[in-house]
Amino acid sequence: ILTFHNVDGRLNSLYLTSFSNFKIGNIIRPSFIYDEPGAFSFVICFVVILREVLGRKYNWVYLLGGMITLSLTQFIILSLYIIVKNWKNIKQILVLCFALFGLIMFTYNNNEFDFFYNRFNTENGTFSGDNRSMQISNYLNVVNENMFLLGDYKCHDNINQRCESHGDISSSIVTPIYKGGILQLLLQIITHAIIFWLALRERKLIFPALVLTILLLQRPFFDVVGYSVMIYYSIFLMFNFKVFKDDYYHSRKK
Repeated sequence: ILTFHNVDGRLNSLYLTSFSNFKIGNIIRPSFIYDEPGAFSFVICFVVILREVLGRKYNWVYLLGGMITLSLTQFIILSLYIIVKNWKNIKQILVLCFALFGLIMFTYNNNEFDFFYNRFNTENGTFSGDNRSMQISNYLNVVNENMFLLGDYKCHDNINQRCESHGDISSSIVTPIYKGGILQLLLQIITHAIIFWLALRERKLIFPALVLTILLLQRPFFDVVGYSVMIYYSIFLMFNFKVFKDDYYHSRKK
């Protein structure tokens, strides 16, 4: 319907029901109202985390619907949901696994889906199609003592040529320490430690804790307002899980 540029320079297009900045042939990765499909997938998984903590059912509908973004992380979380929720029912796991295998076989030989499967390509023992591992390599190539302690704060300006020479280090596990040095690294470690402790404290929080951990491994945006609200609101709800569980029990009893 129309096109415009995102703040980062990428071309965004408006289709009938969604934005998208990714199109190959007749395939688009919809991003709804967000700037990219990965952000849309993050929000869907965030909603699933909240619903899991609050004891809501049919969360598989959200995860399955989120596959429209063609996000690898979404696929991993959906597979994890199938295993965690049905680990006692081997037959059901096998049926769902065969269904996923059939879907993979149906799309594997379709050239329009090559962008998805190319992420699993390897070169010299490392993933060559995965930009996250490339970002880690970029960070290791430019890191020095001052950058480790303080972060490369001089590179926060998009028009800084020195920043561009470092390559992409925008959305991986090393992004916090690259942007904020030791302080953001400590924040990252403390946040993951709290999530791990919450999962150990309450067995029913294992799945939402795993989902949040997976999301933060590839989008650790602790200093971005929108993302940080979703991250720490999820943790806040996990801290109050027993309160929600008791309220739900009493409402059912009434």
